[in-house]
Amino acid sequence: MYKSTSIPNTRIEVADALRGIAIAGIILYHSIEHFNIVTFGTPVAHTLPIDDGVMKVAAWLISGKMYGIFAMLFGLSFFIMNDNQQQKGRNFSGRFAWRMCLLLIFGVLNTALYDGDILFAYALYGILLIPISRMSNKWAWGLTIFLLIQPTNIFTHLTGLEIPAGNMMKSYAAMTPAHTDGTFWENTMANLRWGQIANFQWNISTGRLTQLLGLFISGMLLGRHRFFYNEGNNLKKWGYVFIISVFFTIALSFVVKSSWSDVLKPIQSTFIMMMIVPSV
Repeated sequence: MYKSTSIPNTRIEVADALRGIAIAGIILYHSIEHFNIVTFGTPVAHTLPIDDGVMKVAAWLISGKMYGIFAMLFGLSFFIMNDNQQQKGRNFSGRFAWRMCLLLIFGVLNTALYDGDILFAYALYGILLIPISRMSNKWAWGLTIFLLIQPTNIFTHLTGLEIPAGNMMKSYAAMTPAHTDGTFWENTMANLRWGQIANFQWNISTGRLTQLLGLFISGMLLGRHRFFYNEGNNLKKWGYVFIISVFFTIALSFVVKSSWSDVLKPIQSTFIMMMIVPSV
């Protein structure tokens, strides 16, 4: 069971910078996607030849990476708040659970406006950080690695028991009439009816079902090890992380389009994300 080291947790400026970059990246990519306002079956006509290239580069560099950085920082923030309260002899579990309940409500409200809401999932997974925070570093790292290697995707790949892609498209297609021609109220009701269903199916298909929680825990563990502080040989460690991430990003590029792409793409996204973090 983990116990606080009683070392003060001062403000981490690099975490603030990463958080700002992540939020900016999320807004930028969602803007490119027109916040899921799409017309199914209609070819995309790019105004300039370079537009398609920009979209592909943005997808490779931003999609699934900025959210990942933000998720990791969510776990880091949880650790800092929890550890600070432990040092004062207080139990932070109740207060954090209440905050996750509020986040859940905000997630529902956000879903009414945008069908790609992530706050709802953050709130549900955030609750799991309470029992996980009591794990020792050894067990927590083991759980993190298990979640990040895409166990559900490996299972569905080996067994064939997966959600057909058509089901997810049906969920998005069900919202399209309200998005394109509906009133504000019709759009809101369509989002509330189908938004989280589509999100759940999307999270499964992209490997985020387990990746999100794995990133939460990794952020918590990086906080425990004080990796974001300029202490000891942390800079050298981040250098190793960068080199390893570059290597696996390149290596996985040669096999990511294989029959195991459903497993390898999310793993490659994690390495790209871990290539960005040390760069900052």
